[in-house]
Amino acid sequence: MIPFFWLISQTHALTPEELVTNALERHTPTQLHQSVEMIITRANGRTQVRHFELDLLRTEQTFFSRATFTAPKAVQGTVVFVHDHMHQEDKIFMYMPALKRVQPIQPRAQKNGFMGSDFNFDDLQIRPGDDASYTLLSKTETHQIVRAHFPTPEPWSFLNVQIDQNTQLPTRIDFQNEQEETEKTLTIDSHTLINGQMFPTQTTMTNHQTGSATVLRLSNIKPQADHLDEPYFHPGHMVSQ
Repeated sequence: MIPFFWLISQTHALTPEELVTNALERHTPTQLHQSVEMIITRANGRTQVRHFELDLLRTEQTFFSRATFTAPKAVQGTVVFVHDHMHQEDKIFMYMPALKRVQPIQPRAQKNGFMGSDFNFDDLQIRPGDDASYTLLSKTETHQIVRAHFPTPEPWSFLNVQIDQNTQLPTRIDFQNEQEETEKTLTIDSHTLINGQMFPTQTTMTNHQTGSATVLRLSNIKPQADHLDEPYFHPGHMVSQ
């Protein structure tokens, strides 16, 4: 996590790549625990609500996440475990309490909605790939917009990242296909300050293709949680509990 005072003290102008990398890293601390209320609203107005505890651990090469669902009863005890590798294929597993077994999620299925939401598994940790190129699209007194282009879509061809000039935090990300059509938009709606660091407290993913939207309300935010180490994020840990 990059301290705010460090960003202010920089004397050189950041490149478009540095702007995006720094902004996204500020939303991915080394360790983090938070409680999440996920509100899914379909195009017809029907709403589903799910609750889960989300634990995050970032190492030099891998971003680990573990989502443990607590409600409703139909998904209670389900655990989704993600290894987001920097230079290897990502791995995702799901623990199903009724079967007391861990099921790997195949790469094709990883492009699907996360537990019925408008977030893909790939959207849970937004990290541009090594082969991405960056262009500054616009700059105003309040924000800058940088485009990240992926030669090999993963699954998006373009990310347009809007960054607040004062906080250097991302406030909006447009996910675009090869035709530069925006299919989804993520907005970071609110933040809270904890120990001098800013953390999002609400985000919204809008799916322009389906007309649905998913809101994540984040609470009980605990940076540097003591229980988070690599064994905790191993699929075998789910079964042993």
